[in-house]
Amino acid sequence: MSTHEAEYTARLEALTARLEREAADGRRSLEQSQERRAEAARAGELGRDWQDVQRRVDAGQTTLTAVFTGEDDSPEARRLVALSQRNLAEAREQLPERIQEELAAAEVEFARIGRGPTPPRLATDDPGDSPS
Repeated sequence: MSTHEAEYTARLEALTARLEREAADGRRSLEQSQERRAEAARAGELGRDWQDVQRRVDAGQTTLTAVFTGEDDSPEARRLVALSQRNLAEAREQLPERIQEELAAAEVEFARIGRGPTPPRLATDDPGDSPS
């Protein structure tokens, strides 16, 4: 291997290691944030619907992914989805117009191909879980 190739390989390895560290840090941060939200929900700090949903998540009866994809159609899950949609609409209105236009174009494209974006799996979701 030439000196140039060795340097290039070393830089790639360093970049890969940095990205892996950043990904791990991001996962830890997300898990901590989700745990803080879950604790607040259990304590009723986020309202009755969050408390009821969190109780069902803790009991293995549903997952947050099921709630926010509509698979869980319990009244409290439907209210949380509606609240989230209102919050997202309000947040969207705060975005620069250019970004709003890009989002609208993406939504048109998703509708054209017949599906929306796939929601991310949450750390608190067990892939085998589904609502009862």
